[in-house]
Amino acid sequence: MRQSFDVIIVGAGMGGLILAEALSRKGYRTAILERQPQFMPVPRGEILQPNGLRILDQLGLLDEIKAAGPHINDVFHFSRVGGPRLCTIDYRMLPQPYQYTLIMLPEILMRVLLKRISDNKDVQIYWGGEFQSLLRDDNRVVGVQVRQNSEVESFFSGRSGGQQLDLMAPVVIGADGVYSRVREEMGVRYRLKTYRHGYLTMLLERPLGFGPEGRYYVGRKTILGLLPVSESQLYLFYLIPAGRHTGVSLPAAETRRPGELEALKQAILAIDPVVKDALEGITGWGQVAYMPCRRVKADRWVADGVALIGDAAHAMNPHVSQGRNQALEDAMVLSEVIAECFHRGDFSRGALSAYESTRRRPVEVLQGLADELVFFWNAGDPFRTWLRDRVFHILNKNMRLRYKMLAQVAGLEDQPYSLLDRFMAVGFVPDPRAHQWQWRT
Repeated sequence: MRQSFDVIIVGAGMGGLILAEALSRKGYRTAILERQPQFMPVPRGEILQPNGLRILDQLGLLDEIKAAGPHINDVFHFSRVGGPRLCTIDYRMLPQPYQYTLIMLPEILMRVLLKRISDNKDVQIYWGGEFQSLLRDDNRVVGVQVRQNSEVESFFSGRSGGQQLDLMAPVVIGADGVYSRVREEMGVRYRLKTYRHGYLTMLLERPLGFGPEGRYYVGRKTILGLLPVSESQLYLFYLIPAGRHTGVSLPAAETRRPGELEALKQAILAIDPVVKDALEGITGWGQVAYMPCRRVKADRWVADGVALIGDAAHAMNPHVSQGRNQALEDAMVLSEVIAECFHRGDFSRGALSAYESTRRRPVEVLQGLADELVFFWNAGDPFRTWLRDRVFHILNKNMRLRYKMLAQVAGLEDQPYSLLDRFMAVGFVPDPRAHQWQWRT
């Protein structure tokens, strides 16, 4: 059985949904394949940076998301573990109107997007639709073969699952994450880096008196983050060596040492005792999740009739808090490129390459910044930790360098530090413009 659409998107993540919404506004019919049988909320925090807020505002979604109760945050404090505050990052330095971040549970944004999609006759989501392969006419991709998850009702016959369906479209989008099947089918070479550290994450009751600011603590091979995600909840993430875990989840119960959970809680309390009462509510490992950190560098993002977005093309370390935001940027640029492809009747690699040529540089700048932060923030040796703390201290006093760093993390600029900036950031060279900064017009 076959069905035809203008665009097929593999993966119902944030980037894929935003792309479908943007394309529907241009009059294109989109099918979204999602192997999960239904939307599955993820119990962790998400930071929407100013570039992501701008896109959501353009699509008329921002006010609805804000009304759903995320935490509006404009200040983050960085402190040394067991020591003083090192630096305060204030988003009010940025140009209006996006001088803040939204910190929330991902399900808030996803539910708003899914509600918008469900009311849109030009977008159809195939829940439980497992991508099998790309369909080709000669070397050009013309659709996908889908197999319905056997645990859910067939999406075209009403019978039990396990059926197959061919979905046809002149362009297919792989938005299916780090281990992208679409990327594999394209034959794209890529480099996957799994970092030596990941994070244990928890959702806690927000302690009374915990202010609106986010808190980061850095030490020797130690990072603790405490971020409000709503009026009642706090998101906690704690750096651990990745080697102790499988890379996708916590180890099996039989491999956990007695008292390990209590030891973890005590290590966190030694850094910030404000969460003491909240941690008492964590009584088992089922309330703790593991977030691995990975980076993907794909040699190419497009081919004839197919393109990659988000983590499938360029996953990055969460230190820059830009993974989801960059997927939104991908979606908006690609929607314009696809519209031009339809206008010209050309879906070749050359026609789609305008998307990659626009997006690759800002993505690679952020990936490089993330790796640099990993090198210093995750360090355990005295020299790198001393250098990290010194840079934080200087940034706290140097408005120009602080703004330049913030503008990159906020996704508003893609100009990394020059060599001279780096010498100034460690205090080797004075900065005569330390108090001079301006928004790029």
